[in-house]
Amino acid sequence: MKKKLLPCVSALCLSLSTVGASADTTLFAGINILFGDVKSPSYGVTVKVLSNNTPEEVVASLGASYYFGKADPFGFDLGAAYSTSDISVALGYDLLQGGLVAAIGTAKTAKKAKAPEEA
Repeated sequence: MKKKLLPCVSALCLSLSTVGASADTTLFAGINILFGDVKSPSYGVTVKVLSNNTPEEVVASLGASYYFGKADPFGFDLGAAYSTSDISVALGYDLLQGGLVAAIGTAKTAKKAKAPEEA
């Protein structure tokens, strides 16, 4: 587990360090559900980096998760996300847990520019 976790944590830290350097990326925070377990789904919390902060666009996501009640509680996922001005949803694959993960939460999105009014 630790051998898999170290590269994933390193990649997440590297991507989080670029959030301030790039104006288009944004952070996502929310709750998620993992569908990889045979017995029942697992619930957790997640933090993701989204590739773009433009609302109403499908963007790439890279995230880390903590699942409640699991022997190996950490997850690292890649996927896609869609944000509106109020809510964000993400769907991806958790590389550490080996299953499909869905998340709902919030992300800071850019404000849409208003169209100029015609005179």
